[in-house]
Amino acid sequence: MNPKEKPTKDKTATELFPPEGKGISPFHPNQLLNIFGAPREFFSTETALGKPINVWLATWLMGFATAFTNINRSVVAFKRGDSSLEPPTEILSSWSELWMGLALAGFVLGILFWLVGGWWFRVRLVLSGAPEPDGQMARLVYVYAALVRSLPTLIILITWSFLYQNLDAAYAQGGIFVSQFLGIIFLFGELITAYIGVKTLFSVDQPRAILWFIFAPTVWYIISIGQNLLSYFYL
Repeated sequence: MNPKEKPTKDKTATELFPPEGKGISPFHPNQLLNIFGAPREFFSTETALGKPINVWLATWLMGFATAFTNINRSVVAFKRGDSSLEPPTEILSSWSELWMGLALAGFVLGILFWLVGGWWFRVRLVLSGAPEPDGQMARLVYVYAALVRSLPTLIILITWSFLYQNLDAAYAQGGIFVSQFLGIIFLFGELITAYIGVKTLFSVDQPRAILWFIFAPTVWYIISIGQNLLSYFYL
């Protein structure tokens, strides 16, 4: 075991990732590489996952990425003729309006994800056989695993902000397909990362954990967003 690693199973978040933030930042380049390529090392190395500023940033990014995904879905639906989902003109024509809207939405959605999504994540841990899983630890795994999806979304938007006049121009160059296709790839990467985090930090029954953290979410995502990806080809 790496000397910076320590036993992790079934500890509380306060014990393993105290709020004072001992260890390397989860946003350190080495740890960002780990969350994408070596999730077990990310969750088992002494990392400041519990430091409030890191928790808030990861949670905000999760809400930010989801808000942008919802904009993509609205644009696709509107172009298919659903006028009820017409996206605001301001966010399509102005980067500043878009960034401000996403910043606010990221904050609001992040709180909902932390409270409701984190609660459901813990329920799935119980259903997977984890003995009295710590709620705070469950939420930390939940929001940090989402970095696999939220960070690429942030990078895409930053890149588009330099390359195109506005979001509408980016979409005109095939941006809807690019963002949705890559978004789905990283969404499934998030599932795998969360599962590895669960296996690293909790004592769970493997078949049940696969059911609740891989199979069930995969079925849900295919049903809920698969049609949106396919609809691009019929615009």
